[in-house]
Amino acid sequence: TYFHLDANETVLDYSLQLYADCYTPFDETGIPTGEVRRVKDSCFDFRKARTLRAALTEKTQEPDGGYDHNFVCKTAGFSPMAVIGTDDLTLRISSTAPAFQLYTANNFIWQGKHRPFAAICVEPQYIPNSINIPYFAQPVYTKEHPFYQKTVYAFAQKAH
Repeated sequence: TYFHLDANETVLDYSLQLYADCYTPFDETGIPTGEVRRVKDSCFDFRKARTLRAALTEKTQEPDGGYDHNFVCKTAGFSPMAVIGTDDLTLRISSTAPAFQLYTANNFIWQGKHRPFAAICVEPQYIPNSINIPYFAQPVYTKEHPFYQKTVYAFAQKAH
């Protein structure tokens, strides 16, 4: 789900806090390599809220300059993933998923125009390519072990 929470053209001035200590780097084809890397002191470190604009000044991995990266959740079970904030609104995302993809709409096309950073996505999921990496949580379900995932998007208006 794409979110745009105010009247500004981009989401660059949104604050973002992620409940993740690690992310999964990927190869030249965009597939996670199996490495799990700590976010500490990197452009992926959103453990404390900061704006996307501030973080993107440090960003060098993507040619388009934005985020399209998988983060590993801090805790198992239903837990917070992200807090996205504007001057007037806060969105809290929680889920049972073991990971999530952060995407900053780097190549977003809307109404026929290229509009980078016009939205933000935090997509609860398994780590991409986890089926081929045995030490990642496995997305294998059976009749005896059916799929279940709970995700909550909670919006709150800030008091002024």
